[in-house]
Amino acid sequence: MGDKKGVSAKLTLAAGTYALVYHSTAPDGGCYFSLLLESKAGGKILKSTWARPDNSGPFAGIETWTIKAGTYVLQEDRTGLTNCKGAWTATLTPA
Repeated sequence: MGDKKGVSAKLTLAAGTYALVYHSTAPDGGCYFSLLLESKAGGKILKSTWARPDNSGPFAGIETWTIKAGTYVLQEDRTGLTNCKGAWTATLTPA
């Protein structure tokens, strides 16, 4: 789950393939939700996914990522004027 700045706690992952499942709520339709896998908050983007919900309300997505062993954070990109900036949750589960 992201903190008030949209960054998760640190995740230590073994190398492998993971299912990323995320949930959020769009405050209004048309915002862009972008979730990034980084070695540290604001660091190099290693993996990313995005969604553009059409309406306000809850939305979810799933994607498969192949990840090298390491310590990471998930960070919501809130930099754009049209980016979603709400609460979100995500899980990475070995696939």
